Amino acid sequence: MQSKITFSVNKLFFSAGLDQVLKSDEVKGGANSRTLKVTTDSSVYFLKIYPQSLDGRKRLKREYQAVKFFNSAGIDRVPAAVYADYAIPAGIYSFIPGDRVNNNNTEIDVKEAIEFISGLKKASGLKSAVDLPDASEACFSVRDVLGNIKIRRNRLGKINHPHLKKFLTERFDLAFVEITDKIVDSECAEKILSPSDFGFHNAIRGEDGRLYFIDMEHFGWDDPVKLLSDFLLHPEMKLSGKLKESFLRQAKPSFKTETFERLKIVYPLFALKWSLIMLNEFTREGRLRRTLAQKSPDERGQLKKAGKMLEKALSAGRRFPFASIL
Repeated sequence: MQSKITFSVNKLFFSAGLDQVLKSDEVKGGANSRTLKVTTDSSVYFLKIYPQSLDGRKRLKREYQAVKFFNSAGIDRVPAAVYADYAIPAGIYSFIPGDRVNNNNTEIDVKEAIEFISGLKKASGLKSAVDLPDASEACFSVRDVLGNIKIRRNRLGKINHPHLKKFLTERFDLAFVEITDKIVDSECAEKILSPSDFGFHNAIRGEDGRLYFIDMEHFGWDDPVKLLSDFLLHPEMKLSGKLKESFLRQAKPSFKTETFERLKIVYPLFALKWSLIMLNEFTREGRLRRTLAQKSPDERGQLKKAGKMLEKALSAGRRFPFASIL
């Protein structure tokens, strides 16, 4: 297996016009791809291998386009785009030496996240940004979020798994009705270019001490309410309540008043959506992506996590946890 990987890496780097590969080492990546640190005669690169499917090629195209845009916009908190091969599909990026950010986050980390968002806001006004695509599952209204939740719920409902079915019918559906019972549709007040999976779980603390943000597979135009909600809700993020409040307080000047008014309405909906995302483990696509990333499935564990997120959605629907910030 290793010889095949080495051969394909050598061939890819030759096609990219890069120096001879000396070695390639597996590095810890996300749940949806395989990642390697590749050392050549003259440099070190980050190689990301996406799922061999139409979805995998779309992920590569979106991420490579995003990184190239950031590079041209002068945003230096991301790697450099080097080469993309859509047949494999795989992308070569500059390697950022450092460590994945752990959950011992600080006010300085939050400040750097806000600085990155400010850079996104500024880059959103560039002429070159106009033709960039909408983010994956972009939601520009309450109606959009509800529609996305229903699609995910229906897809999971077709899977013949007793524990999953019980969770959906006895817990999720009841929570959905409670949270959406009196909800009113509203359109987003502004749009922003967003990684659409933004947070410290997708950050590297460089050797210079600064944070660098990675994983732009879902990048594009989106409602900043989604950006804010996902940062607060992502299951891989373990921010304290104090840091979450600090994040919102510092983010507030960057956005319109209407955006924060909508946050308390849409936040519980995104928590509902996250509870379903955490059940991707049960889908065929989810299993295939886990196999590529060489990670074992954990259906029981994901059901437990989805239940906790569902409780968070219900709690937020009854009383928005950050009302004092608004």
